[in-house]
Amino acid sequence: MSMTCGKDIACTESGFDLRELMLSWAASVARAQLSHGTGNEPMDTAATASDLFFKGLHALGKDDLRTAESCFSAALELVPGRPSVLTNLSIVHTRQGRLEEALALAQAAVKAEPGNPLLLLQLGVVQLKLGKAGEALISLEAASAADPSLAEACNGRGNALTALHRHEAALESFERAIRLKPGHAEAYVNRGRVLRLLGRQDEALASYRQAITLRPGQAEAHNNLGNLLKDLGRFDEALASYDTAIGLRPDYAEALSNRGNVLCDLNRLDEAEASYQHAAAAGGPAEAWLGLARIRSETGRFPEALEMYEKARRIDPDRVEALCGIAENRRFETDDPLIPEYDRLLALRHLTDEDRARLHHALGKISNDLARHDDAITHYGRGKRLLSTRFDLAGQARTYEALMATFDKPFFAARQGFGSADQRPVFVVGMPRSGTTLTEQILASHPRVEGLGELPDLPRLAKALGGEPFDAARFTAAAADLSSGAAAALARRYCEAYARVAPESLRLVDKQPHNYEWLGLIALMFPNARIIHCRRDPLDTCLSMYMQKFNGNHGYNQDLSVLGGYYRNYEMLMAHWHAVLPIAIHEVVYENVVADLEAEARALVSFIGLDWDAACLDFHLKERRVDTPSRWQVRQPLYDRSVGRWRHYERHLGPLRQALGLA
Repeated sequence: MSMTCGKDIACTESGFDLRELMLSWAASVARAQLSHGTGNEPMDTAATASDLFFKGLHALGKDDLRTAESCFSAALELVPGRPSVLTNLSIVHTRQGRLEEALALAQAAVKAEPGNPLLLLQLGVVQLKLGKAGEALISLEAASAADPSLAEACNGRGNALTALHRHEAALESFERAIRLKPGHAEAYVNRGRVLRLLGRQDEALASYRQAITLRPGQAEAHNNLGNLLKDLGRFDEALASYDTAIGLRPDYAEALSNRGNVLCDLNRLDEAEASYQHAAAAGGPAEAWLGLARIRSETGRFPEALEMYEKARRIDPDRVEALCGIAENRRFETDDPLIPEYDRLLALRHLTDEDRARLHHALGKISNDLARHDDAITHYGRGKRLLSTRFDLAGQARTYEALMATFDKPFFAARQGFGSADQRPVFVVGMPRSGTTLTEQILASHPRVEGLGELPDLPRLAKALGGEPFDAARFTAAAADLSSGAAAALARRYCEAYARVAPESLRLVDKQPHNYEWLGLIALMFPNARIIHCRRDPLDTCLSMYMQKFNGNHGYNQDLSVLGGYYRNYEMLMAHWHAVLPIAIHEVVYENVVADLEAEARALVSFIGLDWDAACLDFHLKERRVDTPSRWQVRQPLYDRSVGRWRHYERHLGPLRQALGLA
């Protein structure tokens, strides 16, 4: 399971800019209101309140929140209901995380002086922090109407629109804030955030870099830049950005959690755990505990993972990832007291379609646990429809036909001796849910084998050769133009990156299932590699894929008939590779492994050229990270309840059977 995207932080106007704005406004107002009083209090009382207020402003400007709170509270006792005091105390409570108190103070200030744009701005900021995006939008639009030149109100309005998933309108609001105030670093950060959500990554990158140029000490900009760099696979740069953010704010919990996510992706689990622990100790949000739960789950410590998910839920009872993580990490029984929580969250109005889809998939899994198969397929279907994306089966077929037209027997005959002679790489390929994780786990239990999981390297290389968007003709032309030295250099770079992980291992297993698409490139780079092709009953394979909510580009699993067509295209390409590749492909059939584990395991070990080791039969005891939906299954002794699972759902599988040619 890849972690969810790093959390971008909105630069709201409760930070540096608003304090400057409020300090300037409050000072001028206070001189009039506090020093001279209103006529309702003695002059010495007004003078004392003024002294306290200005001490509070000075403390707030230095981030001394305790002193600021004490001074503003004392001033408020002397001059109750004064808007300038109410609002500044609201800012203090906002920064302390005491949001309900901050809201009450901001509301009282606006009630006392309804048309003041700065008071409306602070009210909108607090409402937004409390998740009241609709109310915040009303307040922030009122602030803009009261003062159309107030850039901070446009920035806050953009944040509210972003929270409401009105991204184009949010972008327009941030850009208006920048036009009003070209040096508005916070607006550049938020503009980058919404551009990232719109998939306009290059523009987002430029916006974050401009924010950093304007204000190098703004930790949020470095954090958000790190998230974008992570999206782009530039992990080292992402880590540097998070480290900068943490250097600026050592207890910056969001950046610490995001840093942990990248370290997890780099398989640096000890460092990731330390980063999450630091975030949790800093009183960070639920993300830190979700990260710790991820590590526990992927390393097979499921009871500990469940404890971490519960801690995340205690911080944020409405956190969808926590509840869905619990569903993934244990089996449910009838009348489980947690089941109503899934329905409760589904009823929340502010949920995104992504979160609703997660919850429906979790309820589908729970219904499957309870043998309520009709309910399960209904929930999976609802989840798919929420995220339904069109998958271009015809385009996939054209890509595969282009691969087959280029990578044929004459292609490889003309390139004998290309690539690296390294015998360590082993590629486990096939459809997702076909037994690739089980196969890798069996191999990784051998003392001379290192399982590397689903590596992104080959797909990234293929896409680099094919351009963005991917063009099959460009890819095949680039592959055909590779010289022997270039192919060897690519192979060497791949091996050197992972040999450091396990310098004593004789075999390195990459179990990225979709590498079946790039076997022509693999054969060119690694003529001595071993390729293991995993197969399983097509109905079970496709149903199991349908029951997953995959991360990333898996639009083909949103519809049963599309899944069937995808599977047929895969079969076509694999038949071609079997016919033309100059290196052997060993087939592993899932049902055969279940029926006779030892025979299949021995054949696997023999195929990769190693001596037999009985540890391969105790694969479920192997302590290692498993970052796939099968992480729970491979920690159990082999069982057969997944064989023929499709029969429980048979009456729902007509479109799949027809697409597979089995109707």
